[in-house]
Formats: sequence, C-alpha cells, structure tokens
Amino acid sequence: MKKIFIFLLLIFLNPLLNAQRLEFDAEWIKAGRLRMGALQFSYGANSSGDERIIEYELNIGNISLDIFSLNEKTIPGIGVTLNLVNIKNMLDNNYLSLFNFQVYWDIFALFGFGFYGLEPMFGPFVSINYAPNFDFNKYILCAGVRYILTYDGLVKNDALSFECCYKLFEGKNYIYFGFTFDLITVIPAIFQIIFRA
Repeated sequence: MKKIFIFLLLIFLNPLLNAQRLEFDAEWIKAGRLRMGALQFSYGANSSGDERIIEYELNIGNISLDIFSLNEKTIPGIGVTLNLVNIKNMLDNNYLSLFNFQVYWDIFALFGFGFYGLEPMFGPFVSINYAPNFDFNKYILCAGVRYILTYDGLVKNDALSFECCYKLFEGKNYIYFGFTFDLITVIPAIFQIIFRA
C-alpha cells in the first residue's frame, strides 16, 4: 500500500518540480490545467449486499492538475488531484485523512465542451484515502466514473459532480453513488438565483 501512495505522490510532484516545462504562470492557470476548490461537501450511499450505509464528507483544499495535457502529443484530460484534508463519516465513525490522491481522465477534453463559463468533465478515476485517522495499515480505495461541472471563475473549480464507483474499505467491497458540490461556489449561486427570481 505504501508503494501505491509513493507512486501517486511522485506523479503529482513531478510536474510541479519541473517548473520550466509547466511554464507556471497566469496564462497556464487560465488555460484550465489547474483547478482548485476550497471547501467541498459530498453526500452518498454505499451498498454491499443488503447493507446500505449513508456517507458524507468534507474536503478542504483540492488541487487538480492536468499533468498529461501539457504536451500536445499526449492524450488530453489526464491528471491528478491532491486533497489536503478529508473528513469522512462512514460506518458510524469519523475519519480524518491527510493523504488523498486521485488519478482521472476527462474524456470530454478530447472534444472541448464548454458553455457560459461552465465546462463539463466526464471519465474514469481512481482515488485513495490513505491512513484514515493516521492508521497507516488502512486505506480507502475507489475506482469508478464521475461527471463534473466545473466553473471558470478567478480560478477554475469543480462546482458540482456525480459519481458511481467501487469502494474497498477494511477488506469489504461497496458500490457507492454520490454527489459533491463546492460550498463557496454553489451556495452563493443559489442565493443569487433566489433573489433574482
């Protein structure tokens, strides 16, 4: 498990350390290769046989980087996400994890969809929450598909997403369905819609 964690960490850090290749400036951020989210809330349900478990979580500080889109010869939309803090309630327990990574592929990046500052993303992903509650013998592994609607504000972020995935936790298999929204982006937009109506 530690080898997987180190591998994902190296994938994320490699382009960041190679600043000359990335040309990390305002134009690079504007191009959408970097997405950030400050506060994201998720709600969903895990299913395992006849067992149904509600789960909710709070993600603080998401940074997504399309690392394989930097060279036009590579397939666009492949990247990684680093989540700085993940607080999860599952199986009637609270879990805190500081080691959270995702690898994803946005298939829609092949076609360049986008409208009114909103850009849809869809594709497969693999994620890991390593060492929940600092127990380095535990991890939460997910693999599935996700639909994301990103909002292009000052910095692009994942405003709303829906996902379906396979989840492995403490040796037990689950199927998970859930949604996530960015509190800082979505709640002000809802108030704006209400007061304009």
